[in-house]
Amino acid sequence: MANRTPTHVIETKSRDKIRTIIDNYQNGDALFREISERDYGIDAVLELFHEGNPTGKFALLQLKATEKTIVPNKDNTFISVPGITLANANYALQNNIPVILIYTSITKNTAFYYSSLQDLITEEIVQKINNNSSNKTTVRIPIENCILDNIQPLINFIEEFYI
Repeated sequence: MANRTPTHVIETKSRDKIRTIIDNYQNGDALFREISERDYGIDAVLELFHEGNPTGKFALLQLKATEKTIVPNKDNTFISVPGITLANANYALQNNIPVILIYTSITKNTAFYYSSLQDLITEEIVQKINNNSSNKTTVRIPIENCILDNIQPLINFIEEFYI
């Protein structure tokens, strides 16, 4: 029998944190659906509703978490998210729906950061994918893509993808 590792605990806590924030969105017009099948980088689906009616708009979520405090870079313009596998990056580039990377700390009362993974994949990362020179990479999420409890900016981000 395998042991429950600290990584598993962090993943569970971060998933619960994000689910709670989404579930508390106005009138239940957003639904967090966990994916329970083998992990291929997509951990959940965020489905949007309007006044309780399905809109057909949704995003795939890739959740990354840390137990440390997330600290912006020196210029205070972005936060770095380590551990993005090149397979996940390549998967995001194949999708016609948004793949949203969410990065959070499991410390209390902390924000989470989000961005379309497709938008974060740079030419350098594409070269790594093509050359197969590395297994993991770090991406940078703009500091303004930060949410503490009001997910409206994330909802708007997904809505705009479908316009």
